[in-house]
Amino acid sequence: DTISHFMLFEKVQKFPDKVSGEWVSKKCIAFPYFRGTSLVNVQYRSRDKDFRLEKDAELIMYNLNSLNGVKRCIITEGQIDCATVYEIGFGNSSGAKKLEAYGQEVLRICQS
Repeated sequence: DTISHFMLFEKVQKFPDKVSGEWVSKKCIAFPYFRGTSLVNVQYRSRDKDFRLEKDAELIMYNLNSLNGVKRCIITEGQIDCATVYEIGFGNSSGAKKLEAYGQEVLRICQS
């Protein structure tokens, strides 16, 4: 299923409270980012749409591995959109909020 495919998991992370600024613990969904078989980053998203990445981790497109050797792909805005596209049958999808930062890497991966 989609959750297993993307290796999504639940974790509690601390986020700054939007009013007080104090750090509070929130349950999150974790989106792991892989380059090949290596875990290079994890983005955490709370129900309140608080986001957090691992400190000093590599910034790459989400689900980048699905682009290896494909001629066509679907680039979505983020992880949830990427998982939705996968769920309806399009496995060659990747999420990137700022595509211009990753365009050359996408071309290189798709052409390899």
